[in-house]
Amino acid sequence: MTSPVLRREEVLAWLQEQVPPPRLRHILGVEAMARQLAAHYGLDEQKAAWAGLMHDLAKSFPPEQLLQRVAQERELDEIERAEPHIL
Repeated sequence: MTSPVLRREEVLAWLQEQVPPPRLRHILGVEAMARQLAAHYGLDEQKAAWAGLMHDLAKSFPPEQLLQRVAQERELDEIERAEPHIL
């Protein structure tokens, strides 16, 4: 079974619906910086850009939503339950 391939436009559309505009600007800035750093160090620019684009997408989610999403995949530990934003 293969995973669906996301396109940048799909991720941007989702981000625009899910995160506040200041967070989206931050995410896009990190994406650009990650690409520049990868180019400078001879690393995969596309992978770096994806990491930058995805790095903070759940930052503005309410703690309950973070806990619920992770709990669907695995058991939460004591620290995660106490500090959901580390997820």
